[in-house]
Amino acid sequence: MPGLNLAPMVQDDYPRFLTLVAETYAGGADRAGEMTHAQAMERARQDLQALLPNALETPSMLLRTLLVGADVAGHIWLGVRGPDSGRYGWVWDVYVDPHHRGHGYGAEAMRLVEDEARAVFGVSEIRLNVFAANQAAVRLYGRLGYVVTSQVMRKAIG
Repeated sequence: MPGLNLAPMVQDDYPRFLTLVAETYAGGADRAGEMTHAQAMERARQDLQALLPNALETPSMLLRTLLVGADVAGHIWLGVRGPDSGRYGWVWDVYVDPHHRGHGYGAEAMRLVEDEARAVFGVSEIRLNVFAANQAAVRLYGRLGYVVTSQVMRKAIG
């Protein structure tokens, strides 16, 4: 089986990336009961526009395509956040195409982007959010050494 490589995202891949990020976020927010699917899609659209005002050329962002051989297997998006004295990497999105799942590509993409973030931005910490219902992702991040630093909890009272 060929290994995974990260390549800078190209313009041809960017529209699909935007669609997948919005759909993944909206699906997670909807399942979590945070908002309706339509509300989450609108929020995703607004957030993407604000976070990536210059698309692929937005500073302090790594937009990478996951490649298995010559086959596009997904994407990963990491940015830099925080003040100059405490900058850290923030993983905005990881997506592995369904037919490439189960081969360790998500874990390898995380390791590769962590290395690149350290080399390019000089960060020594990576953070991310994950919906609690996405147990596959929660387990993956736990195996990679990520720890829970905060939780949002909810109770319907009627």
